Amino acid sequence: GTYIGTVCAQSEFGRTVALTSATWLGGDPDPFVVSSGSRVAADPESSGNSRDYTRVADYSIETLADATVRFALSDGSTQTGTLAQVPVGVTVQVQQCVSTGGGERCSTLVSLPANGPAATRVTFTGSCVPAGGDPGAEFTVTGRPFGDAQFTPQGTDQVRVSWSSTPGHIAFSHAAFTGGMSDDPGPPPGPGG
Repeated sequence: GTYIGTVCAQSEFGRTVALTSATWLGGDPDPFVVSSGSRVAADPESSGNSRDYTRVADYSIETLADATVRFALSDGSTQTGTLAQVPVGVTVQVQQCVSTGGGERCSTLVSLPANGPAATRVTFTGSCVPAGGDPGAEFTVTGRPFGDAQFTPQGTDQVRVSWSSTPGHIAFSHAAFTGGMSDDPGPPPGPGG
């Protein structure tokens, strides 16, 4: 368990109360109190034909002094210390661990929910969109509903992906894909059609 110490002091100048940070006494540490879930950063990272919104901007949890924070991801991976990235489609649990003379003791895992839009990947298939064609037809979106993305041609060689915002949460920044548009309308229709 844990405790928070209280120290009271009095002098001719008055009284004061000081509180210590939570300190581990023994047994398994208490589970985390999650103040706010993880929020994905607004700016995407480029990876070939994909733009990933997976970097974690912030989260808020209350920890014990000298505890190690461990994040357990549903894909089987773990991150220790800070949560840097959440892959698309992965959920996160968090626990705190303290060192003992013969190893460590850990709290139970608690869920660290997404605070805003989930981690997202948008991928360009690599096919050129003919002039006047639907640029969204050449993209896939994973992690968020496809309808949250708007695909807009930018000149003849680029498609810009913009995102609808979620009230009370940061909006994703746009992502650009070069080579997605063609000024060639494609072959003429064949005979009879």
